[in-house]
Amino acid sequence: MILDILKRDLKHRKATNIIILLFVILAVLFTSSSVNNFVAVIGSLDRYFEKAEIGDYVAAEFYSGDETHATVTEEVQKLNGTTLRTEEGMKGAYEFVSAGSTVKGEIEAFVSCLSNLKYICFDSSNRRIEAVSDGDVFIRQSILDKAGAKVGDSVVLQINGVKRTFRVKDVLKDALLSIDIAYPRFLISDNEYKAFQEEIEESGAKKEDYLFYLHMIDTDDIESLETALFYCRIFMSGSRDTFRLFHITDMLLIGSFLAVSIGLILIAIAILGFTIGSTLSRESRQIGIMKAIGISNGKIRLIYLIKYLTIAVVGASVGLALSFPFGEMLLERVTDSISIENTGSVLYGVLSALAVTGLIMLLCVLFTRKVIRFTPANALRSGSTGERYRKKGAMRFGKKRVRPALFMAFNDILSSPRQTVIMLFVFFMGMTLLLIMLNTSSTLLSKDMVDWQGEKRFDLAIGKTIPDLSRFNGPGGREKIQESIVEVEKKLAEKGWDADCYVETRETATAYSKDNPEIIRHIYYRDAVNGSPEAYAYVEGRGPQNRKEVAVSYKTVEELHVTIGDSITVVTADGKEADYIITGIYQELMMKQWGSVRKYPESDYVFLNLSDVYPVNIRFLDHPSESEVNRRIEILREEFSGSGYEVRTVYDQLTAWMGDIPKKIGTVGDMLLPIIIIIDILVAVLMELSFLTKERREIAMLKAVGFRNRTIVCWQVLRIGIVMFAATLLAVMLASPIGRLTLGSVYQYLGIKKVVFVPNIWKNYILYPAAALASTVFSSFLVALGVRKFRSNEINAVE
Repeated sequence: MILDILKRDLKHRKATNIIILLFVILAVLFTSSSVNNFVAVIGSLDRYFEKAEIGDYVAAEFYSGDETHATVTEEVQKLNGTTLRTEEGMKGAYEFVSAGSTVKGEIEAFVSCLSNLKYICFDSSNRRIEAVSDGDVFIRQSILDKAGAKVGDSVVLQINGVKRTFRVKDVLKDALLSIDIAYPRFLISDNEYKAFQEEIEESGAKKEDYLFYLHMIDTDDIESLETALFYCRIFMSGSRDTFRLFHITDMLLIGSFLAVSIGLILIAIAILGFTIGSTLSRESRQIGIMKAIGISNGKIRLIYLIKYLTIAVVGASVGLALSFPFGEMLLERVTDSISIENTGSVLYGVLSALAVTGLIMLLCVLFTRKVIRFTPANALRSGSTGERYRKKGAMRFGKKRVRPALFMAFNDILSSPRQTVIMLFVFFMGMTLLLIMLNTSSTLLSKDMVDWQGEKRFDLAIGKTIPDLSRFNGPGGREKIQESIVEVEKKLAEKGWDADCYVETRETATAYSKDNPEIIRHIYYRDAVNGSPEAYAYVEGRGPQNRKEVAVSYKTVEELHVTIGDSITVVTADGKEADYIITGIYQELMMKQWGSVRKYPESDYVFLNLSDVYPVNIRFLDHPSESEVNRRIEILREEFSGSGYEVRTVYDQLTAWMGDIPKKIGTVGDMLLPIIIIIDILVAVLMELSFLTKERREIAMLKAVGFRNRTIVCWQVLRIGIVMFAATLLAVMLASPIGRLTLGSVYQYLGIKKVVFVPNIWKNYILYPAAALASTVFSSFLVALGVRKFRSNEINAVE
């Protein structure tokens, strides 16, 4: 008998059952794929670094002909129990050539060969690279993506004016240099490397202009090692754990979908509770009849439990089957930089599906307890007890000039708080998840991010296409930078554009606190040529106002255990020490391994160990609009075309700093929109079907007293539309604080302690919400058209 009832129920409530099934499929699909991928990536990272044979500590330094400075090799050899593997490489520029077009690289390339490698690199199939043919090159995927290139295209490497052309053989997976914020490695053959180097030497290039060393150091005492490297002129260093943490960018996509999975489960729970509650209320008459003929509460509840168990098992099976190809699709971006041995674990997928199924059944047991309250009297009174102790509605017509459809919609919303809260929660959860991702993506590419990078805001930047640090590294470096600034200012003045121009520089140095001199850390010594320290954003305190003051980043505060008012000592590459008082703290998007110190500009300062010389940043003093800035950028690009200089927008510069982090998060937001729309449509359809079934007799009565179909349809649509609109407004107001709570830990790791979201008003708060709202209202409208089939004579069924 129970199976016969189950069959009839499944056939009779097709639309409702299908919608619940789809929610279960979505919940299992996202949960299984996200958990599976999360476990796979976390486990693979450890194995990846072990398999690649990365040392306990990594240090990189440029070649230096200055014998007065210690080298990493010399200092490591003095330590006991420490071994060293040193790789030689060359740095230069690159450009891709494809179908007659040329795309120049944004950052320097590290050119190396297979025999020089001191750890293992892999190809796109996760196989160890054991041979590189002459004329071929291996490059990481993100570099190809930025240039719009692919395997098989040509790339031109240029070092000190010497050019050589190579064909992209395959994607390179490099445990140290695969992340998008690191300098890209270009792996060529031994013969090509040797010939390239000989040609460069014949051109008269100095080794310090292009040669670098990458050291793999194995040690049990990292603190002693870092102290020993105190006076070495290194530009990158860190433990293996530090470099492993840089792959947090690869976890953003997976972590975001894991958060979406949790949201989907919460939505499924709310929908399930509403569906079971409305189903029991709708079928109270049948339940009363079953009780009258002697069927116990347990057997009646068993009918519903078997039904939802069937839906849960089918949905979990389909969701689990789809989770594996879906998970592999999500891993495509991650596997570009990480060697993952097992991209799909059946065990974790099955466990996730079982967990979702078990949660659904547990909730079904709780939700079906309502059966106990029904009695045979409900069958006699068409499901009603005949008693009412409160007013039906929360609104009154009075003398208000309100259209009937709008009044009934608001009255239903206020009279059924539980029903309204469920709809509000579901719509709010979906919209909030979407807005958090959209706000994060737009913030990372906004001008406010310039402040977060510890820079001064600008409108555009002009710099050398091929960076040349050696030109400024040494005596007279500041004067040469000032000359380039004056040259740009003249170009702007010719066009009548007044602008504030400056150049940001970073030198590698070391620092320690006066209170804790035993803690010595490498830092980036920041200086702005032609800049003013007051123009920067400080989270605490103020900028330096004389040569004895500095501002520091949060990472420096944490590493040196200092705060505002403390004294620190900075040791530059020439061994000179300078004492400073900390006056301010700034936040800095630092995916690199060191903190930084911003000093007061000094005209007599000599650059000795530069790691970066940024382009000339330009801030127009007439405060032009965004469209006017874009017009000026196009004019300057045309003027500087072919001169060896390039004009960058703020977006271009942010992309160069942060890599593809904003793009990955933006991808999540774009993928979420159709998913959220589908969820909203399913919820709207499910709710409207429930309303039409429950209110059939009321609709018949309205028709009997003269209400037209148009008014009744408008009532049904307005009820869902008003709740959806309220949920959207609530999501817009709360997306930022919720985003700070949920993504705060990720931002803190990136160096951002105080997050202020900068939304794209048009896209985040108008276009996407409007699309979700319109699709929801339209779907409820289509279902509400079913009232045309109702007849006024159905009023006879009313109590």
